[in-house]
Amino acid sequence: MRAIASGTGSEIDPAGPQDRRRFLRARVDGNAFALVDGRYMGAYVVRDLSAGGAHLVGDHNLAIGQVVQILLRVGKQFSQGLQAEVVRRKRLASGEQSLAVAFSNLAPDLENSLQNLAAEFSAQKYE
Repeated sequence: MRAIASGTGSEIDPAGPQDRRRFLRARVDGNAFALVDGRYMGAYVVRDLSAGGAHLVGDHNLAIGQVVQILLRVGKQFSQGLQAEVVRRKRLASGEQSLAVAFSNLAPDLENSLQNLAAEFSAQKYE
């Protein structure tokens, strides 16, 4: 077994895997556009979302650790610019990039809006 650094949320637990996320995560129908220093970097489909970050899939490549501005749109319910950092990336078999971004410097009302949005989409899943 490969050891994973403590605090990453991916620690190996003999009792089984645990989700250590701080916020509820939900599958959403949305898109995102990335900007770095005001320069367009690419368009992405939002696979899932939480108040802590998002999973994005698209054609363009961003580097791990890169700070980006994300214009996030989820239907007519949410459209907002957010600061984020790329925390994971993986090339999919389709050739697209799968990216995980962590949001930073969120105002409390914006964090609440994202939590409510994730809860709304999560509830729809069970209807």
